[in-house]
Amino acid sequence: MTELGKLLKQEGIEEGRKEELIRTSTKLLTKKFGILPDDIKNTIENSDTTVLEIIVDDILDFERLEDIFKYLK
Repeated sequence: MTELGKLLKQEGIEEGRKEELIRTSTKLLTKKFGILPDDIKNTIENSDTTVLEIIVDDILDFERLEDIFKYLK
């Protein structure tokens, strides 16, 4: 496999991971707090993988939906 092929494969894996984290965080937040406002959904979708991982890890500690803003910009 060429270096370009390896790079493209890695980018695809990372994008798939990000999409799964978006789905998971959105699903868990919806289950815990109800329907999410569009601005929060959009911000989650535009967050990087590291932020999404932190949100998923800490979601059980959130007492209110606004707690997510300490991670989102």
